Amino acid sequence: MDFQHPEVRFLNINVSNFDAWKLDGIAMLADAREAMTALDAALADSGWQAGWGAQIESVQSRQLKETQRVYQAVWQEKSFVPEIDDHLDRESVYREFRQITDSTLTQSSVLGY
Repeated sequence: MDFQHPEVRFLNINVSNFDAWKLDGIAMLADAREAMTALDAALADSGWQAGWGAQIESVQSRQLKETQRVYQAVWQEKSFVPEIDDHLDRESVYREFRQITDSTLTQSSVLGY
């Protein structure tokens, strides 16, 4: 992403005057939640809409599907390949993991539990 675009300006919301003025942005001295609530209301009243369209919903849907896929990972003794294949000696690593933990749960399935 290019943050050097000449038509881009950043709105810096901060309770600290010093921090709000950083990076040549537009300073807004406020609590972030209060500022976002006020901005949301003002933009809604003006009829403004982001140009994202359905792109956000589409990306969120794809992310949810991928997250669910990863959470469903099940270890299989003969053919399991981890999501991040770092080419370790899998047989030794898996054997040690099972000895230490008495488990074959995958990290992603535990995170999704």
